[in-house]
Amino acid sequence: MAVVTITDDGSTIKVVKDGNVVQIAKPVTIQKAPKDEVILEDQAGKKVYFFYADVTVPVEASIDDLIDAIEDMNDVAAGGAGATEATQLAVLAAVDGLEAKTDAVKASVDAVKDEVDNVEEELANIKTELQTSNQEYAIRQDEDATHRWTGLATPGSATSAAVWQISRETIADGTVLWADGDSNFNNIWNDHLTLTYS
Repeated sequence: MAVVTITDDGSTIKVVKDGNVVQIAKPVTIQKAPKDEVILEDQAGKKVYFFYADVTVPVEASIDDLIDAIEDMNDVAAGGAGATEATQLAVLAAVDGLEAKTDAVKASVDAVKDEVDNVEEELANIKTELQTSNQEYAIRQDEDATHRWTGLATPGSATSAAVWQISRETIADGTVLWADGDSNFNNIWNDHLTLTYS
């Protein structure tokens, strides 16, 4: 008695009969012959014969069940979920998963880029502040019972020129407000008493 194993080997059905390997390319034609003999044939005419009683893999209850099992392996002809199709579906699912992960990574990278842009902008502001703080200024100050005004401009600036950075400090609590609500060098020192501070 021969020993036969039949397995799905991707694009072929692999039949091992007493140690001899035969690969039958899919799609295969499956025939039931007299005396429970099975014949597998590919489109090129390559055939393999074996008896149902000799088949040890897959183990099936009848010759008809064995033929059904081979049909399941024969995904091209049967349209079923054979190993090749199952492999393709698994690969597609994996690709979908990778695409989702790629989208998540891209979103994370975009968030990091935004954060880097913010940090670079902040560094540029700090650099400007440092350059400004290292510069020497002409200073003007004025004071009454409630407020102290301080103006900064480049040395030699006229008090009537719109080149002054002006702040107003409330003496009682130390609150500092800026002319026009900003620290720009675009105010006139001569107008410091009448400017709007915020």
